[in-house]
Amino acid sequence: MKDSNSPSPEKTISDIIAKTIRPWEYEPDLYEWKHKDMDCIARRNASTGTWCGYVDIPSEKWAVIALSSRKMSEVYDLIFVHGGITFGDYVLNKDVMRLGFDCAHTGDVLPKETFALVNEGGVYRTLDFVIFECERMADQIIELVDGKHKP
Repeated sequence: MKDSNSPSPEKTISDIIAKTIRPWEYEPDLYEWKHKDMDCIARRNASTGTWCGYVDIPSEKWAVIALSSRKMSEVYDLIFVHGGITFGDYVLNKDVMRLGFDCAHTGDVLPKETFALVNEGGVYRTLDFVIFECERMADQIIELVDGKHKP
């Protein structure tokens, strides 16, 4: 019988991650979820160990955004996310435009690099951070589609 005072497994893992200097060892390598009817994906980069975050924009929403701008770079400049948009491509089998960002910028800790633990001042961007950024990106995309985005 479970003791009602014992912590949940999720809470225990969160506590471990918060207390360790190597939180990436306790996180998964892939996490997928929906936010406001858009698919979101967090995937760990195999070579650096850092997270990449993606939002799949349904083609009908992307058409509204694309028509309001002349260049992809202009659209990228309207969406504020960690390090900026670093990926954009159509996913044909899903009929979506996938936009993404990565967590391998100056000041970010790269877990698979030998200097990861001695990168003074560096910050490891956790899965929770990437989830927050993906959802923030999705919210900005919705605002662009609705014409409410204020750059």
